[in-house]
Amino acid sequence: MEKESNESVKLGRLAPTSDGLSDNKGTCKDFDTLLGIYNPYKYDIKNYKGYDITRFKKNIRFMEIIENRSGEGNEVCPLLFDGSVNFFEELPKPNDSELSVVMNKFNI
Repeated sequence: MEKESNESVKLGRLAPTSDGLSDNKGTCKDFDTLLGIYNPYKYDIKNYKGYDITRFKKNIRFMEIIENRSGEGNEVCPLLFDGSVNFFEELPKPNDSELSVVMNKFNI
C-alpha cells in the first residue's frame, strides 16, 4: 500500500520494492528471495520496459526479483497474464519478432 501513496504516484515510483512493505519491512529479512508483481495498466502507464501497455491492457504483468540472497536482484520478467484462468506466460523481449506471434495467439 505504501507504493500507492500520492507521493509515489507523483514521483512515478509505483513498481514494488522492499521499501513498499511499509510497516512490514522486517518480514523481507526472513526471505531468501522476494518477488513482486507489478501491473502498470492499473496506473494508466502507456509504455513500460519497452512494452506497449495500451495494447496489452490488463493482460500484462511484470515479475521482479526484489531481494535475492543467493544471486542477482532487480531482474524483471515480463508476463502475459489471463486472470480469468490464472494463466501466466513469459513474454519475449519487446523488440523480438516472436512477441507479435504471442500477441496474435492471444488476440491482443
